[in-house]
Amino acid sequence: MINDEIKLKMSTTCLNCGATVYENFCPRCGQKADVKKLTWNSFIEEVFHFFTHIEKGFLKTTGQLIIHPGKLCKDYLDGKRKAYHKPISLNRGITQCMNNPMHFTQPCSKY
Repeated sequence: MINDEIKLKMSTTCLNCGATVYENFCPRCGQKADVKKLTWNSFIEEVFHFFTHIEKGFLKTTGQLIIHPGKLCKDYLDGKRKAYHKPISLNRGITQCMNNPMHFTQPCSKY
C-alpha cells in the first residue's frame, strides 16, 4: 500500500500520449518522461545527433510539416516529441536533399 502511494506521488503524465508515467519512459509510447525545454545546448546536441544517428521519423515529420505545420509545431513544443524527427536534423536533412541534386545538375563554371 505504501509503495502505491509513493508511485502516485512520483508519477507524471506523458506529454505525448497522456498516460501515467512512473519510470523514465512512458509505458505506452516510449517517450522520455522528462521532456526539457529547447535551449542552445539542446540545439548543439541535436546537430551532433544528426551526424551520429539515423532515425525513422524523417518522412513522417516531413509529411506532417507539409500537411499540418501548425499542429506539428504545437505538438512538438507541448512535449509530444516521440513521433517526430528532431527539428535541426530535419532541417539539415531537407537541406541536403535539396542541395545535392542542384549541385550535380548545375553547369560547371569555366573559372
